[in-house]
Amino acid sequence: MLKISSLLVTSVSLLLIPMTASANNVGGVFGPVINPTDKSLMFRYATSPGENGGEDAIATRLHYQQALNTDFRLRLLAQGRDISNDFQYDSAAVELLWQFQHRQQGDWDSALRFDFRTRRGDRAESVGVNWTNQWKLADSWSARAVGSLAWQFGSDKAATGTSFSTRAQISYKTESKLTLGMDMFNSFGKIGDFGSFNDQNHAIGPTISGKAANMKYMFGYLKGVSDGARDDVFRFWLGTSF
Repeated sequence: MLKISSLLVTSVSLLLIPMTASANNVGGVFGPVINPTDKSLMFRYATSPGENGGEDAIATRLHYQQALNTDFRLRLLAQGRDISNDFQYDSAAVELLWQFQHRQQGDWDSALRFDFRTRRGDRAESVGVNWTNQWKLADSWSARAVGSLAWQFGSDKAATGTSFSTRAQISYKTESKLTLGMDMFNSFGKIGDFGSFNDQNHAIGPTISGKAANMKYMFGYLKGVSDGARDDVFRFWLGTSF
């Protein structure tokens, strides 16, 4: 009974950690664990219905990732978005994940991810540092929490200061190997000038993921819980390993 109570307390606490969301969120609550044989390709799609007479928001992403060893993994990605019914290239990024804490060495897995992103046109470039952690709560339960800092540069449109966001996930693996999750994303804005809750971007929603043959898939939904977030975002991922 005590173990179950501790699990529930931990789960609720993690889901209350504020997280980052966007109108067309193709990001995930990424974990720190590196498979040293990982070579994989993933396609991601997200759409958000138009609000107050506005247009639908659509984004796609394609990324390739490869483990360099047990501690480092490199990812390359390109992203597109639909602008006024004209689908365009949006941005490209390089991400390096460094897993410095392995669970056999302690109670959890932990890693840092370093990001560099370049954007289309005269929009600002950005760099980011992310700290991701994963805990095994019980035989079928796990939890993740991510904290992120980002800076823009290279354009007169670049935002000043340091932006802060966090992400969290609680997941349960069923006997049929499906994984049921609850994701939460929140973006606070610039440190020192967060504004009110409704000025920020907060969203939460369920996911279901699994594997068929050599293909991994995920279906997800996010519900905006602040005025700064889209009301509804529907997400789909499909990936394969080599």
